[in-house]
Amino acid sequence: MWPAMKRVMGRFDWEKYGGSPVLGVNGSVVKVHGRSKANAIAHAITGAANFIERNGVDRIREEIARGVQNGND
Repeated sequence: MWPAMKRVMGRFDWEKYGGSPVLGVNGSVVKVHGRSKANAIAHAITGAANFIERNGVDRIREEIARGVQNGND
């Protein structure tokens, strides 16, 4: 059971992910935890680069529009 718990806990490790996209702005903004150290900042930068490369803002915008069109607002 412990290996399964480690996997679950790893999904909530803020140092592993480093940051989270800020929604509601017309651009790419990533917010990091105020206590972030170099490792977490590096992960946040990598995550932000991936978000930009994968057109994260446009994809989120499209999904929201699709939900509104389908009456799932």
